[in-house]
Amino acid sequence: MNISHQLDYLRFSFDLEQLQAVRDALPWDHSEECKGRWFQKQGARDQANGYMLLWNPHVVLDMPGSCCLLSDPDILKRFYKIESARVTRLDLAYDVRGEFASRFMEGVLEAVNLGQFYGCRQSKVIQGSKHGISATTVYLGARGKDGSGRYVRIYDKRAEQLQKRVLPDDQRDIPWVRFELELSDPVADSAAWFLACGRGIDVSCWLDFRLRQDPNRERNPRLDWWSEFLAMLPQGEPVRVDRKSSTLEGRLAWLAKCVAPFVVGNRVDLAKLLRETPTGDFIKALRRDFPEVLLPESKIPDFGG
Repeated sequence: MNISHQLDYLRFSFDLEQLQAVRDALPWDHSEECKGRWFQKQGARDQANGYMLLWNPHVVLDMPGSCCLLSDPDILKRFYKIESARVTRLDLAYDVRGEFASRFMEGVLEAVNLGQFYGCRQSKVIQGSKHGISATTVYLGARGKDGSGRYVRIYDKRAEQLQKRVLPDDQRDIPWVRFELELSDPVADSAAWFLACGRGIDVSCWLDFRLRQDPNRERNPRLDWWSEFLAMLPQGEPVRVDRKSSTLEGRLAWLAKCVAPFVVGNRVDLAKLLRETPTGDFIKALRRDFPEVLLPESKIPDFGG
């Protein structure tokens, strides 16, 4: 039997000229204005469907896991038909239940402790407790400009639901582990295009648990529990992303599109800020002087030191 999986988060970005087209593609059952986020000055939220639309200087459509539209199998196709559409974040959730869930989590913790994983350089294990219920979460990879466009969370979903006191009585004793894959920017867009075309995704192209016996990754055998997990997933293929080096034109375009409207709107003395701040710390300086503005780290080009 296949492990259940779902689209758990989706963020689209469009040029401002497509705002009306995006509005027309959404049902507005119970909408209200909301504050902008990141660089976007305006926004609207639909309480009934759970999504948020932000705009100016460009359009962002945010769909969290609570958004009922994510259950629509044609959601990606619908918005890819709009000119300039691109996915900047996509989360996939895989739920492992029953006896295998316990073995899966034990295998993950042991492999992370021994460094038996490929595809992510960083790892972190967090243990917490609430209402007397302990839970463990494993993080692999990094977010933002220091990451690789992929970030993995593996955690005890049963414990989380028990902590929130929302788990039905007949499921309280059933082990439940969630494997979440968070993709961003070009990685997210490439994966979303695969899904929109009806093609499956091979998650092992981003994260693979193997023994470390040989310098050649492919010569090392996969760990048994990981092979069992992959065999339960729908058949997929690797998603490859062509990496583009940062260019001066790209950096200037980012400054004009994202930073300039914020600088003008908040009357920032940009010349003074640049004179007093090393180039590599420019974004840190903006955050320091204007903490109320959350700049999206994943969109910041590497300016160097």
